[in-house]
Amino acid sequence: MVIGALLALVCIGSGIAMFVAARSDTGKKIFAAVGQGVALAEKGVNAPGAEELRQAGCPQALVMDMKEAMKLAELFIDGGLKDTDDMNYLMAACTGKYGDTLPTCEALAPVYAKAVPSEREFVIEVKISGKQKPECRQRYAGDGTFIADMK
Repeated sequence: MVIGALLALVCIGSGIAMFVAARSDTGKKIFAAVGQGVALAEKGVNAPGAEELRQAGCPQALVMDMKEAMKLAELFIDGGLKDTDDMNYLMAACTGKYGDTLPTCEALAPVYAKAVPSEREFVIEVKISGKQKPECRQRYAGDGTFIADMK
């Protein structure tokens, strides 16, 4: 009975704290960023080229426009970010878990370039979940020509 009452108080207190936080400027930014982040991830899983990357051996594949992704960061930076071409590329991420045999960046680049014909550069990143350093991260021209290793 006492535990139930304490749990109810914690729930009420948490609800009040969330309400207050959601009304603050910082809280509004955080909730907006979470909503936009979920939408961006959902869009990335269904983006052109993601299914082809999965068929090529990526257990999880996501394609993201990095200019769109940087708009999330702008929510927290007064005055926004400087618009540069540094982020004018698509990120095609291939993620697996420990023990998975993942394809290389070199193997995925032509798959993505064929699936999404474009003039825009793209980056292929192959990563094991939980590891900080990717297995590979390479930048390619829209036609799949290697540009640079980004490790």
